[in-house]
Amino acid sequence: MDILNKICKDQGIIVKGFSEEIVQDICKSLTRGDNRGKAYAIHVTDKGEDINAIFYDDTAPLWKRRELIAHEVGHIIMGHLDGHCPLSTKQCETEAIVFDAVFIALMLFAQYGGFGTNIE
Repeated sequence: MDILNKICKDQGIIVKGFSEEIVQDICKSLTRGDNRGKAYAIHVTDKGEDINAIFYDDTAPLWKRRELIAHEVGHIIMGHLDGHCPLSTKQCETEAIVFDAVFIALMLFAQYGGFGTNIE
């Protein structure tokens, strides 16, 4: 998840797992049910500073955590959280799904050497 961590750091995105104490109360306010396999991205303004944060299920397998975080990064990068997004909820979700799918595919492509690798 190094590239995801770098992107989040470069973009100033705070990333926290559900198991962290401060996150538990925040996530309880975001959902009424089970948090397993879920993630949330939020945008807040504190003292004039814009803050983006991602909260994710840190008990999920590594592959799922990557997908969850990439999906939420997609929402943030595409401006879905700023309150000015003209798209419907369904369109925003579709864009974020495409973003995380392409991102994960490119990450795996780079990890396994691209076209120069003979995988059998």
